[in-house]
Order: sequence, then C-alpha cells, then structure tokens
Amino acid sequence: MKNNKGFSLVELLAVIAIIGILFGLGLQAYSIYQDKAKKDGYDTMAKSASQAAEEYRMEHPAVDSVNFDTLYNSGLLSSLQDPGSRGEKCTGTVTIETNKSADNTVLDENEYTVTVCCTNYNYTYSYPSGNKVQNINGCHAEASPGG
Repeated sequence: MKNNKGFSLVELLAVIAIIGILFGLGLQAYSIYQDKAKKDGYDTMAKSASQAAEEYRMEHPAVDSVNFDTLYNSGLLSSLQDPGSRGEKCTGTVTIETNKSADNTVLDENEYTVTVCCTNYNYTYSYPSGNKVQNINGCHAEASPGG
C-alpha cells in the first residue's frame, strides 16, 4: 500500500492562486476606500471653511471674501493639511454672497462659494445649495482684503 501524506504540487498551486485572487480583491477594495476617504476629507474641509467664513463674517460684516489662511489664523479653521498628500497644505477662498429677501420678516440668506486648492484636487463648492464643480482651469485662491 502506498502512503499519500501531504498535498500535491497542483493542490498547493491552487491554494496559492486562490489566496492571490483574494489578496488582489482586498487590495482593490482598500484602494477604493482610500480614495473615498480622501474625497470625504476635501468635502469636510470645504464645509468647515464655509462654516468658519460664516463665523468670521459675524465679526467682520463688511467682508465678502476670506481666504483659508485668514480663517486658520483666526482660529476658525482647524487645519489646512491636504487630506490627499502628507505634509502639503491646501489653500482656498470663501466668497460670501448675501441674497436679500424682499420680505422684511424673512432673514437674508448667505451663499458661500468655497474654492479648495490642494496638490491634486481643485474644486469649487456652493453652500447651502451643495453644488460641487471641478475647477479645471486651476485654482485661484484670492487673498482676503485687508488681511
């Protein structure tokens, strides 16, 4: 009688191939997850900048545009770090447009246009409407008047 202990070469190669396929699928899922997390980081940065600009405007009512550096230096924006690359810094501008209501009983509404300029990410957001448009001509973050 023959004693067949262990695995044949074909069986071992099949197991290695299956492990390789599973690893490849996991790596692809991880890459997709990373990209989504970066985009969510940029979206959060833009939303935070619009909220910071709203607070900044309460203290400076004449301001209709403010840059990220001013918001950061005022302590209203917590970080300028680019979510997509380590050590890089994002710049940007928040433009505030007031939509005055004809009805005196209704408060005026502000529309915030946030331009986010990072290493590999240039988008313009509008709040509260929620529009997001890629800035294909490159970023043009403007300096705040007087600061």
